[in-house]
Amino acid sequence: MDTIAEINLLRERADRLVTKTRESLFSSGDERTLDVVYKMTDVTEMVGRSQSSIVRAEREGHIPPALKRETGRRAGYSLEQVNEIRDYFRTRPSRSPTDEPVIVSFQNFKGGVGKSTLAVHASHYFAMKGYKVLIVDADPQASTTLTFGYNPDQDVAPEATLYGLMVSPEDYNIQEIVRATHWPDLDLIPANLDLFNVEYELAAQLSKDFEAMLRLKTALADVARAYDVVIIDPPPALGMISLSVLQAANAMIVPAPPSIVDFCSTSSFLKMTSSVLQTMEQANQKVDYKFIRFLVTKADLAKAAQAELREIMGKVFSDNILETALLSSVAYDEAALDMRSLYEATGPKTKSYNRARRNLDQVFAQVELEIRKTWPSHSAQLRELGRA
Repeated sequence: MDTIAEINLLRERADRLVTKTRESLFSSGDERTLDVVYKMTDVTEMVGRSQSSIVRAEREGHIPPALKRETGRRAGYSLEQVNEIRDYFRTRPSRSPTDEPVIVSFQNFKGGVGKSTLAVHASHYFAMKGYKVLIVDADPQASTTLTFGYNPDQDVAPEATLYGLMVSPEDYNIQEIVRATHWPDLDLIPANLDLFNVEYELAAQLSKDFEAMLRLKTALADVARAYDVVIIDPPPALGMISLSVLQAANAMIVPAPPSIVDFCSTSSFLKMTSSVLQTMEQANQKVDYKFIRFLVTKADLAKAAQAELREIMGKVFSDNILETALLSSVAYDEAALDMRSLYEATGPKTKSYNRARRNLDQVFAQVELEIRKTWPSHSAQLRELGRA
């Protein structure tokens, strides 16, 4: 059989299955909703006020009433309501207008390290905490876009991604490609496979105009002023998009599973990144990150080899490694079947979910602390908590 014909046949079969899978989850144009309801015990912790204070404010009409069950009993609050309560009590953890927004990329040039999973969950975590968040899908595979309920093949045109902005910036405004999501105060810049063409077109332009590498940086610096945290999910490869993300971000999390193969890959990533940044610096394009942190991902520390390598990574990366590793869990696979994150789960919770959720919260609490440390307006509060 002709090789190309065989590959095309396999591609057609795969495309049909992908299409059916996506259609079973959501159709083009469907609006996705966040169905999580937070109980009073959750809300008191999220808002930082006592139950009696919240009930009193609700009774006096200062905050929205709780959602009701069909029986008429209180069910809890939506995240939108929780944010209204935060606003009333002035307990949003937002940055001051004088603080610089943090633009953090989850970056590693090796695939399969948990990059997109982390980016999506991080965006949900920070939105749940009351921050204003923008997540930027810069990966042509568009798995982040799909997770937010958009079918990249049907709902996202090439000009609705970073494609036009990075290839023909004079014709596009980044504000026009930002989309609201089903999460309050969480917006998305989507992606699709057409974004892959940026790799070729931008490379051709760079031979004549090095400034083309800075287009994403310039655009994100402008739009980031409306947010506390901007999260970028770049491709798992060293290409024009990844190089642009290196320039655009001002902080970086490097996901790295505890295996010798992944450790060697991470070492290569650091060498390539150093070389690229030195070249850019020679062209007067200096990169100055607020922080760089390594995050051990997909870890099963009950396995001696992984535990040993995690310890070695801790010694090698020292203060640049997050203390808590992201543990491997079937809970992520179960959530992914419905294109949801752990923060969107409703109904009864399994033991594996509860373990994964606690672990995830611990990981992102450390990332949150790193971000807050960059904001001068948070310094006094962090000192009071002994976290400065």
